[in-house]
Amino acid sequence: MEEMMKKMMKGLVVCFAVLFVAALGIMFYIIYNGGMSYANLGGKMNLENTLTFDMSKVEEVAIKYSSEDVVFYIGDTQELVLKEYMSYKPKERDFSTGYVEDGKVVIEGKKNHFSLFHFGTKSSREEIYLPKSYAGSVTVSTASGNIKSDEVLNLSLLFADTASGDIRMNEIYASSIHAGTASGNINMNLAEGSRDLSTASGNITVLGGGGDTEADTASGNIKLENAQGILELGCASGDIKVMGAAGGGEFETASGNVSLQFDEITASIDAQSTSGNVKLQMPQNTAFTLEAATTSGNINTFFDDQLQYNKKGNKASGALNGASDLVISLETTSGNIKVLDND
Repeated sequence: MEEMMKKMMKGLVVCFAVLFVAALGIMFYIIYNGGMSYANLGGKMNLENTLTFDMSKVEEVAIKYSSEDVVFYIGDTQELVLKEYMSYKPKERDFSTGYVEDGKVVIEGKKNHFSLFHFGTKSSREEIYLPKSYAGSVTVSTASGNIKSDEVLNLSLLFADTASGDIRMNEIYASSIHAGTASGNINMNLAEGSRDLSTASGNITVLGGGGDTEADTASGNIKLENAQGILELGCASGDIKVMGAAGGGEFETASGNVSLQFDEITASIDAQSTSGNVKLQMPQNTAFTLEAATTSGNINTFFDDQLQYNKKGNKASGALNGASDLVISLETTSGNIKVLDND
């Protein structure tokens, strides 16, 4: 247990170090891009500019903005179309620029003149219409804006970053999916592919999809449903909830509960909480070895009669359904441990 405490404290220090670095990153990113603009305070937006790009030989799309929201659609042409909506009458310098070079479309928004804080009622939205046949990579970043799509996107790679904003996707299929925000939430209805998700302050929610997943948040909750693969989920302050999973993985929170429900376990599971409960619901015919420990709490399983407990009853170990390489390790410092069957 002492070893677990050391690991958890180390994890907590790392998480808050990430949060501090992310905060510095936001500050320098905003300064580099001309300061913070409160550009989404309302106002009717009109279409002010349209750009089109030939996609016949394009395999990459790179998009960079400062304070604008970026929304992806599937277009009805073989070109990439950018539509810029604004709540104000723009000048030429307010429009995006873009070009096609070496199989890559590059789109960049305007850079604000430096002002650390600029209050106003200006708002803008960038709509990106991808050809239905496009299956290359998309890299998109915005310093102070949201990234979202209600479409079904089939790509080779999605790399989405925002310093201060939310990332929301309907369905995304890609070999590699990265979504990161320093201050905001990540929501995906379905994400199929290798997933790397992180936020310093916000929640992460994925409701479906197969592929190994790494997800971490310094302050927020993580919720995964119908996930398939190896899951590595961690938060410094928040709950971890997994439902309808197939696979295994590592789950760690410093302050919060861990609740796991697996339809199939094919790899070892390691779940830890410093201050919170740990609960695992699983198929009762799974063959595995259990190691469970809590400093202040109770241990209850659906196979208590097959376990060996210490005198205090706060440590338990044993095997179920024969020999197996699968190990389920559940630990908490202050909380209860429960293992339930799916039936």
